[in-house]
Amino acid sequence: ENGQIAIVGDVDQSVYSFRHANPEGITEYGERHDPTHDEELIECRRCPRRVVSVADQLIQYNHPGGGRPRLNPFPGNPEGEVHSIQWTSIEEEAGGLAAYVAYLIEERGYGPEDVLILSPRRLIGYAIRDALTTAGVSVHSFYQEESLEPDEAQCAFTLLTLLCDPADRVALRWWLGHGSPSWRRGQYANLRSYCMENGCSPRECLEHLGTGNIRIPRTNKLVERFGALNTLLASLRDLDCPELVDALLPEDEEWAGPLRASALACLETAERPADLLGVLRTSVTQPEMPESGEFSRVMSLHKSKGLTSKVVVVAGCIEGLVPMISDESTPAAQEHSLSEQRRLFYVAVTRCREILVLSSVSRLDQALAHKIRARMRRGGRTIASRFLSELGPDLPATRRGDDWIENGFE
Repeated sequence: ENGQIAIVGDVDQSVYSFRHANPEGITEYGERHDPTHDEELIECRRCPRRVVSVADQLIQYNHPGGGRPRLNPFPGNPEGEVHSIQWTSIEEEAGGLAAYVAYLIEERGYGPEDVLILSPRRLIGYAIRDALTTAGVSVHSFYQEESLEPDEAQCAFTLLTLLCDPADRVALRWWLGHGSPSWRRGQYANLRSYCMENGCSPRECLEHLGTGNIRIPRTNKLVERFGALNTLLASLRDLDCPELVDALLPEDEEWAGPLRASALACLETAERPADLLGVLRTSVTQPEMPESGEFSRVMSLHKSKGLTSKVVVVAGCIEGLVPMISDESTPAAQEHSLSEQRRLFYVAVTRCREILVLSSVSRLDQALAHKIRARMRRGGRTIASRFLSELGPDLPATRRGDDWIENGFE
């Protein structure tokens, strides 16, 4: 009305950069559209007061020098419970958290549906899910990425991605490293150094290597994998969508079932391979999440956005998982990623209405730590997530899991 536009957004909950989320679009809108009036809504009516306090302390690290609250508690809300617990292993963490959920149900009147468990790694989430099942608690996990768990499914998804966008660097990096225990890290480092020095993309560089126009020492396996990729893409390029589904996701292969079902459901409207890719990507990363059901929910931190629960448990609070920072990124990219992952952790802790539990482990097997990319000290000891130290003085001191259980979870 009267030519006015209202823009609603929360820069502190922008967590989907892989879907092209742009928090700067919120913060810079007023600079690009004059005059603009900002109306702040920073009172949190969902969370108990202590949770709001720790969440605000955390997110302040994304706004150095701000000097004012980003989130204020609703005066009428209870203080709430916040627990910081450390276990000696993933197995102990899973069993201890399952015992805590059983205690909430049996002793404090909560239902399974009142508990939301968030984990940055599917492996940890599955361990907790299985322990809850053993404890007799109804539970469902919502890691839709499990449809990409089989190696064959990952290959099919990568091929479809590169068929639609040959310049997709993430997919190309996966393809080049696939099949090698080290993911051909050394060879890729040589390729990447050449690209940075000469201002070309990895794909352009590999094309020149394949034709012999340039030479880079110790990149022969990358060239071999790139040649195999081009052969496969050439065999797929002229297929229509039904033929493409059959070629990439064969009907008689069990591993293809979940992805094939999603692809077949859109064949009537899919006109291009990109349409198929969009449907599969959405089905894997952003499925519809149920608001309720008589079961506890286990899922990733990303999938929790938009949900709420009386009890929220955030497991796996160790460096390398929360946050996960790539050593191969530039310092600027690392800082950008850290800010987004801090927002993600902020979203996770503010899902609760009554109780928040932050859980971590002190030790991991070296092979497992490497698999899930956890940061480690010597002797197999983990490093607690830096985000825990950023939650401020209202976060209780971290307690050992066995002490917590012995004292009745108090």
